[in-house]
Amino acid sequence: MAKNKSTWHLFTGASDPPAEGPRALPEPPPWRRLGANQHKKKRLRRQWNQRELDVVNAALHLRRPILVQGEAGSGKSMMAYDLAYELGLGHVLEWPINSRTEVRRALYDYDAVGRLQEATILAHTPRQQNAPPPRPPPVHQYIQLGPLGTALAYEAHPRVLLIDELDKCDIDLPNDLLFYLEQARFTIPEISRAHEIEARAGQNNPDKVHVRPHDFDPAHPEQTPQIEVIKGQVLCRHFPIVVMTSNFQRDFPPPFLRRCLRLKLEPPTNRDEALREATNIANSQLPGGDAVEAASTYVQALVDRRAAGEVLANDQLLNALYLTGRTWDDKEDARRIETLALDTLLRNLRKS
Repeated sequence: MAKNKSTWHLFTGASDPPAEGPRALPEPPPWRRLGANQHKKKRLRRQWNQRELDVVNAALHLRRPILVQGEAGSGKSMMAYDLAYELGLGHVLEWPINSRTEVRRALYDYDAVGRLQEATILAHTPRQQNAPPPRPPPVHQYIQLGPLGTALAYEAHPRVLLIDELDKCDIDLPNDLLFYLEQARFTIPEISRAHEIEARAGQNNPDKVHVRPHDFDPAHPEQTPQIEVIKGQVLCRHFPIVVMTSNFQRDFPPPFLRRCLRLKLEPPTNRDEALREATNIANSQLPGGDAVEAASTYVQALVDRRAAGEVLANDQLLNALYLTGRTWDDKEDARRIETLALDTLLRNLRKS
């Protein structure tokens, strides 16, 4: 955290913009920085207890999905990022869920409009006399796998797939998802159909084609190799490591639950353990023990409020520590920031 004095009033409510151009903003907190190395940035990390570690290791040995349940801000999604980081499996494939989410769109996406546009352009391109009409562009060039499809089809090693906020899904999605996680294969009908049509027409078409994964990077194609598809079939080389999160907002069908390992994240019940966990999280994200030690009031407040039944997230604590740990150029600003940290940043999520 900054040792030099900082100005709190970036926004003053003035009606006119600065004459010298856009105002420079200070660097954001470490966990809110973006850029080329976004996937490598320092993330919030949770202190996992032995029981939680045992459940996760059992899921890894059994190749079963993990259903992580807990209150908002308890660190459920951190499980996926910590697994990918510690096992060296690359960045996490993220699949956020909402009420309109479909499994098929998570498997792959077909840009039919783009293919039609290119076919139209080719058809109107001048060509030599008696030249055969151009063939439409291959279907597979307009297909890109989604996060689920990439996790199932990745060839080099297992991938970590985060299915976030599963509570929001349609009622049929858990069972639909279970089918693909159990069968570990899926079909891309557009490729299969195109292969059959060309075969009947006597055209030379390859059995194997390649499609782009969900995280394909055109600037660095060697880092995201394309996925092999055989006559429209995508086969799983490795069972992916699947982490699903839930906020206890709905019940899931028994067949789905039976095939998952459930992990419920409970806040520490022992006061010393809770204080130690909060302090460790603060120290891991805010280097500079003096500043964290000076703001121990907020660590203690988090522990006390959780013990009283309030729901508080770890990033609320970090927000409070980040602001109160800085050196402000006005003492009155510093006093108001301390009040803001306790009354606003450490607010009960159930009542906010």
